[in-house]
Amino acid sequence: MFRLLKPSALLALMISISVLPGTAYAETSGGDSTGGAPPASGVLSASGVPSAEGRSAQWMSNGGGSVYLHRSADWHRQEAAQGAGPYAFARTRNLVYHNGPIMQNVKAYTIFWIPTGKTVASGYQTLLNRYFTDINATSFYNINTQYYQGSTTKTYMQNSSVLLTTWTDTAAYPRAGSASNPLLDSDIRAEVAHAIQVNGWTVDQSSTFFVYTASGIESCYDSVDCTPGTSHPVYCAYHGNFALSGANVLYANMPYAETWGASCRSFTNSPNANIAADSEISISSHEHFESATDPNGTAWYDSVGYEDGDKCAYNYGTVAANGSNMTLNGHPYIIQREWRNDTSACAISR
Repeated sequence: MFRLLKPSALLALMISISVLPGTAYAETSGGDSTGGAPPASGVLSASGVPSAEGRSAQWMSNGGGSVYLHRSADWHRQEAAQGAGPYAFARTRNLVYHNGPIMQNVKAYTIFWIPTGKTVASGYQTLLNRYFTDINATSFYNINTQYYQGSTTKTYMQNSSVLLTTWTDTAAYPRAGSASNPLLDSDIRAEVAHAIQVNGWTVDQSSTFFVYTASGIESCYDSVDCTPGTSHPVYCAYHGNFALSGANVLYANMPYAETWGASCRSFTNSPNANIAADSEISISSHEHFESATDPNGTAWYDSVGYEDGDKCAYNYGTVAANGSNMTLNGHPYIIQREWRNDTSACAISR
């Protein structure tokens, strides 16, 4: 989950994101410090951090399902700079199982919604699809195999995640996608439903649908949770679920992160000579891992509501001269690390 604070408020807080310390915003459990209801997501205190941020404020209803927002690099820079408070140990607390289902294996579908006249970087789609192909049966994805579902009989996740298929839709957006007229979550869900229908795709607990939109396109989950170029800058991406014809559909809204540069990216060296794709791959991996371990918001997260990707957000560990921190299937990548419960640390392998 990534939230954004405006870059203009954070110019003095730039740090090395590869070594983030703890977080620093108020912890609640369904209510604020005064015992009332939690504030609307995106509401900031005078210090520039959420005035209350419990699990209920992180997973939010979308009218038939829920979503989990993906915080920005700017937010994490401020967390690290503040470095105190009840969230200060968020990255040392292990994930806890909450009795919900996981994705035992993953079948990823990529939907590139790029209308005629809209653009993405050359090679962008190819590199993103390559990531979803390269991740399967790797030591990196093997991190997920420690997570399970079931309390009496435990069924563990498999080291299996494949790109089942990809589809490009050149149909026009239903609205401008501008700061004043952004795409809505209902538009993203409608696009997923449309892709499933026209392609005859199967929906099950192993399927997850990633919707990628074009450069310069803004979106909003609700009236106060939007992409960085709007008046309510909060997220770089999110994953969630919704009901469709009796099925539970898992999906992710994947805006074009390089639209906002350093607001959604904390590295400058691109191992694939494609900064837009490398930035989007790391964010995609974050949503990919979280969708697998906590698809419905009822499985694996820690005592302050962090999912596995959140605990290591923008944390890359050792980065090579070419800008990569890992190699998957012979290809270089710069991808945030993921949480290992068995070592209580961020890692790139298990």
